[in-house]
Amino acid sequence: MSTYKQPIGQKRLTNIAVVRLKKCGMRFEIACYKNKVVSWRTRVEKDLDEVLQSQTVFSNVGKGTLAKSKDLVAAFGTDDQEKVCLEILEKGEYQVSDKEREMQASSLLRDITCLVTERTVNPETHRPYPVGIVEKFIRDIHFSVDPNRSSKQQALDLIRQLAQRFPIARARMELRLVLPSAALPSVQAELQQMGALMRSQAQPVDNTPAQVSLVCQIEPGRFREVDSLMQRVRGRLEVRAAAVQQEGDLSFDSLDESEATVAGTAMTAHGGGAAAGTAEDRGGQAGRDQAERGVEAGGRRGVGAGEAGGVARDAELQAEAAARALRQVSVVDGAATAGGGGVAAAATSGGGKASGRQQRCSTCGDGATFDDPRLFREHMKSDWHKHNMRRKVRGMPPVSADEWEADTSLLADEAHDLHEYEK
Repeated sequence: MSTYKQPIGQKRLTNIAVVRLKKCGMRFEIACYKNKVVSWRTRVEKDLDEVLQSQTVFSNVGKGTLAKSKDLVAAFGTDDQEKVCLEILEKGEYQVSDKEREMQASSLLRDITCLVTERTVNPETHRPYPVGIVEKFIRDIHFSVDPNRSSKQQALDLIRQLAQRFPIARARMELRLVLPSAALPSVQAELQQMGALMRSQAQPVDNTPAQVSLVCQIEPGRFREVDSLMQRVRGRLEVRAAAVQQEGDLSFDSLDESEATVAGTAMTAHGGGAAAGTAEDRGGQAGRDQAERGVEAGGRRGVGAGEAGGVARDAELQAEAAARALRQVSVVDGAATAGGGGVAAAATSGGGKASGRQQRCSTCGDGATFDDPRLFREHMKSDWHKHNMRRKVRGMPPVSADEWEADTSLLADEAHDLHEYEK
């Protein structure tokens, strides 16, 4: 004979987080939603209904046993369920699950990364690192998050650890100091001892010579010293920027990528006395402008060519460009060594005069020196120069023309072999 199961009229508590509190020898529990207890304690969540599944105090949540009113009065002095739930929620023990712990660690690490990004710069360019680069630095040093410490404290410790391995430094603070004129020499001397950078000269305040103001940048660790210094001289300071970071795109001009120096030397090839002098060519500025435009245009095209690596046609073009660059260098070397005494001069076709005007690429090294502006412009557009520019930005030494030719020949051979294999 079949049996009928009667409904029990109970609401099963599933997917809950239990907060326990032992008081007066008795245990009290409340049932909460997961991921909400920490939000309540950090004051992110303020609605109690979003935290508690039921505003009921239990003696055992798993069995569904409710706490007795006399026990609540004996332990808490009241039988108000809401007040007791609030006290248990604030002071009770809470076992954090693995997913919650992982989420908290991830959130804390994200806050630390953002603080490091906002407070640090590259000491060479004084520009901030992207968040992705900072995250890579943190992974490389195997940094572990401490959930019991604040994100600001851990960020400051992390900056010191990163500075030992990577080119990263804490950004300077920019301050405006207002002080009496009589104390200006002593204040400037102490600021120089602290390593401060003066951003402006001392200027009178409100057109009165009694007080002057100046703007300086200091290390953040020196802020208390500067503050005490201003209190000593009865001045005041204003924080203009907590972290000074240069913004905007970084051009090759700021890294001296397209340094094209033109030196003119007039010499007589025949005769006893030699008159030597330096003069800048009238078209030197135009030549430099064209070279810079060639660097920028070539850099843009070079990025696209680099992304299309592995194609046989690109490798062949690079090999041809390297061979052309070698021919240019060999022509220049031959012209530079023509004539006795080791004097770098190119003989003119007219009379007995020689012109020693040369253009040298500072990116590619000593092997890239040109007498003809046309050859210099072609070199600026060559793949050899683009490759050295990318290496210079990464802090790597340039490759010579022979090394570049060997690399491109190897790439061309590999691409050809791959093409033949695919057939």
